[in-house]
Amino acid sequence: SKQVGDTFVKWKPNWMYAPDLVENWLSDMSAEGNHLVGVWATRFTFEKGLPKRVSYVCDYQFRTSPNYFDIHKSVGWRLKSTLSYLLAKYSFWVKEYEENEKKPQFTYDAVEKGVQVGKTLLASVIQLALQIFIMLLVLRANLSLYQEFGWTPIRLLFVGALIIIFIVFCSSVVRTVKYALRMRKF
Repeated sequence: SKQVGDTFVKWKPNWMYAPDLVENWLSDMSAEGNHLVGVWATRFTFEKGLPKRVSYVCDYQFRTSPNYFDIHKSVGWRLKSTLSYLLAKYSFWVKEYEENEKKPQFTYDAVEKGVQVGKTLLASVIQLALQIFIMLLVLRANLSLYQEFGWTPIRLLFVGALIIIFIVFCSSVVRTVKYALRMRKF
């Protein structure tokens, strides 16, 4: 059993392809008294505390303007963690609220929300395209080696691993498309 003040880690692979789900998960964790300390790649660190009503936002930016952080801090949002991941910069923001208050949102503008969703989808597709390009180069090199030396168990294992990685990347794009469809409802 965790005591108040204890820290612990939860892993959340592919969270960046469905930011709305990770935001809800983080809010649920805070409601249970588990508060985000920081994020590194897919590793989320929490500290055990008292349950709180908290709105989390995972904001995705290609680039941030110089006043980006000041603007959000000036309206009560606290920055919990930032990280760069491949083509993106993610910022995790938090804002507490009372039971009788409406859950705070980072933006109430539907156009801005749509732009955010579009950027997430675009980054996902670009990352997948880069991965496919690299994998095709590696497969081509392996086929050249096959023609010269034949298939070896190591080479077969390597090609199988590439196929599995490709399927994982495709599932990431599917997660992002599902995210985009969920966000259309807002």
